[in-house]
Amino acid sequence: MSERVDLQEFVGAFVVEAEELVAVANAALLEIEAAIGDGTSCPRAVRDLLRALHTIKGLASMIGVEPIAELAHALETLVGAADRGGGSLR
Repeated sequence: MSERVDLQEFVGAFVVEAEELVAVANAALLEIEAAIGDGTSCPRAVRDLLRALHTIKGLASMIGVEPIAELAHALETLVGAADRGGGSLR
C-alpha cells in the first residue's frame, strides 16, 4: 500500500532552513567582498557559499519550488567555476 506524501507540510521547514542558508551565503559573500577589497581570495568562503547554494537547490527541488531551485542552480554553476579556479570571484 502506497501513501502519497503531502510536500506542503515541509514548506515551513524549508523556509526556516532556507533562511539559515541565505544567512550563511550572505556572510560568505561579505567575506568574499572583503577579500576582493584586500586583493586576495577566500576559498573557504567560496566553498561555504557553494555549499549553501547547493543545499538550497536540493531542498527547493525536493518540495517542488522550481524557480528557487533553478536560480540556486545557476548561481551554484557560477560559484562552482570560482571554486575550481582557486576561490576567487573576480
